[in-house]
Amino acid sequence: YETYGSGTWYATTMTRQANGSFTGALTRDARGQTLAGAYKAPSTLVELATAEKAWVFQLHDVQCSAMVADLLAHTGITKAGFGLGDDRKRIVAKLGVEPGAVLELNTIFRARGYRKDMGVKGAVAVLFNKRFLKSKKAATSNWANPQLTEAQLVYAANDAYAAFRVFQALELTPS
Repeated sequence: YETYGSGTWYATTMTRQANGSFTGALTRDARGQTLAGAYKAPSTLVELATAEKAWVFQLHDVQCSAMVADLLAHTGITKAGFGLGDDRKRIVAKLGVEPGAVLELNTIFRARGYRKDMGVKGAVAVLFNKRFLKSKKAATSNWANPQLTEAQLVYAANDAYAAFRVFQALELTPS
């Protein structure tokens, strides 16, 4: 993994296809904090993974944010993930771009007959018959820190890679 910046959106998965386009996946970890009635906006982080490497981008860096905005807006890169819900609105608000070629993987599972919402942990269990363990300590840690811990980086990179593997296993054609 490599890090750039501070915060919490996360995108996953980028693989260059033979035709020069990219395949990718997008997930989210927006961990806002409420302290004594004061609201702190969710921090932002983007994580990308390929079969060989993962990147964790903290978006407080302007150049980093601009690069991630370009990647998320690129229609030649399929961004796939789970629980994307209002991520589109958050991406537009935070980065000022409309995300292109976004695929909610839960809709694929529903189309294939799964009735419950599917997250990355459930998808890993269904597709690979494995448990995807996620550290609760890392998950609930402060993702707004300017410097993420090793545990946070590993957590984010593993999450990105797991979504990438799910996307591959579903044998979807990138847009």
